[in-house]
Amino acid sequence: MQVQKVSYPAAENYSTTLDANTAIGFERIARIAVLSLKVPIVAIALVESNSESVKFSHGLSISEAQKLHLCLNCPSSDDVAIVHDIDLDPRFAINRLETEKSEIRFLAGCCVTDTFGNKLGTLSIMDYSPRQLSENDVQALQDLAVWVQTELKLHNRTQCVGIASLQENRLLALSSDLFCTIGLNDYFQYLNPAWEKILGWTSSQLRATLYLEFVHPEEQLSTSEKIKALQHHISTEQDIICFENRLWCKDGYYRWFSWHARYCQQQQLVEAAIQDITELKLAEKELLQQFEQLQSVYHWADLVERVSRANRIEEIYEQSLTGIKGVLNANGAAISIFEEDGGTMFQVGKGISGQFMLSLAKYSPWLPSNSEPQPVLIPSVAESKELGEMQYDLLQEGIGSCAWIPLVSRGKLLGRFGVYYDKIRNFDEEEVHLAETFADYIVFAIERKQAEAELKRSQAEIAEKAAELEQALEELKRNKSQLIQSEKMSSLGQLVAGVAHEINNPVNFI
Repeated sequence: MQVQKVSYPAAENYSTTLDANTAIGFERIARIAVLSLKVPIVAIALVESNSESVKFSHGLSISEAQKLHLCLNCPSSDDVAIVHDIDLDPRFAINRLETEKSEIRFLAGCCVTDTFGNKLGTLSIMDYSPRQLSENDVQALQDLAVWVQTELKLHNRTQCVGIASLQENRLLALSSDLFCTIGLNDYFQYLNPAWEKILGWTSSQLRATLYLEFVHPEEQLSTSEKIKALQHHISTEQDIICFENRLWCKDGYYRWFSWHARYCQQQQLVEAAIQDITELKLAEKELLQQFEQLQSVYHWADLVERVSRANRIEEIYEQSLTGIKGVLNANGAAISIFEEDGGTMFQVGKGISGQFMLSLAKYSPWLPSNSEPQPVLIPSVAESKELGEMQYDLLQEGIGSCAWIPLVSRGKLLGRFGVYYDKIRNFDEEEVHLAETFADYIVFAIERKQAEAELKRSQAEIAEKAAELEQALEELKRNKSQLIQSEKMSSLGQLVAGVAHEINNPVNFI
């Protein structure tokens, strides 16, 4: 049994072939519908002759959306037709063989009319599970249908002749955007004046060269695939293909552009509306750099806090290595402490092998007597002429670039910290400054811990000497007491001896 067709009154003269701007407008409507109505699928069908055809679909192929749309008898008014559960709705039973292949369970549509009430099409929303629409949802769907009407009016006013006749449209000559057509031979056929204003090439120069010659090498393959897909009708069922690439300017620089392109079957041309988005890309890059700087500040603050909380020098080294790798995005890092003669007294590393650590212990890019050593930056280990035998060890470790930052305290070279990368890398001034600042902080943390250890030793020595003095004082007190007792006994002995003598010699007494 065939689905009953609905006859519609004649509509105003609206074109039903989507151009780039209309497709963009429909995409905006679809995004709003998805966010506000919480549905995954949005479709827009337009009246053609005596029937409706789906011209735009978000979240579902146009062919699948068309099959479901045929079963929805949407009234020719601003009322909303709702199918809460397709499996239970009798309107879909007559076409069960088509609908049972789909997983769609919910369908609702609102009529799109012109200013005279004539039906122009239908705005539909779909979902994979049964659901209800609130009054607010129904009102939102009706408002979106009015937006579709507005987009169609705009389409009728500004694109009545289509991209195929851009040459005759004076507005294109005034536009700051680029418009073009590309033939099957991959040469430009039409170019509006904005091409020469923005890229600098004359129209003749552009027409005489394959369009891909002006595309940045990194985007040539992807751009070619997009255009070929349009030319060979394998670009899916959507009318518009959107992509970005860089185009070569006469001054030697490249600018970023956003393409909205489609294939015109009648003219056998690819038609494209292209917008210069260079400033937007630069702004995005600047925002990304600011975000990365904020991340670095966060990592730096976290690193300083962790190093400050370290209780032992070994823990300072451990926290410093972890922080160095994170802040400077290094694959490996190591800290070495030198002896007086320049030999390595102690070192610790992360992300590098033990064998490489042994080789590293024998190497120093500075003399021990150097009181003002400078950072040593090696952007390419393979091309460096200053590494000597260390170059072999670095290459064996798979290191593409590295940097060594001196650890200096009061004009004395204490050691170094190094960062190691798998690939070639150019070090900018900000990175070097950050590394030097971090080196100063490592030295400060080490000196602080050494001072704390020295203070503890001094305190222990003072406590030990105080104990010795206290013991000597006690001994002195005991000796003094014994001396006094001895003197008392001596005096008493002398007195007793005198008395005894007098007793033994009474005559002397008389």
